[in-house]
Amino acid sequence: AKNYKFDLEKAILKIAPYVEGIHLSDNSGEEDTNDYFDNDFWFLPYFKLFTSLKYIGLETKPASNAKILEMHSIIKSSI
Repeated sequence: AKNYKFDLEKAILKIAPYVEGIHLSDNSGEEDTNDYFDNDFWFLPYFKLFTSLKYIGLETKPASNAKILEMHSIIKSSI
């Protein structure tokens, strides 16, 4: 959205009902850094709009089991 200068929220609202799979990682919006996310992850408020989800992938830099479980818990509580 940043590079192509379109309204990210408008796009999410339009495509969410049709999306069956997503992969998640956080980044600065400048480069794909595959950062961890926490409860402030920008995408969390939109999760409930994705009513056709069948697959969720987690894409992050190397992480401990505890960190992966933490992010899994955040996703699970947001769906």
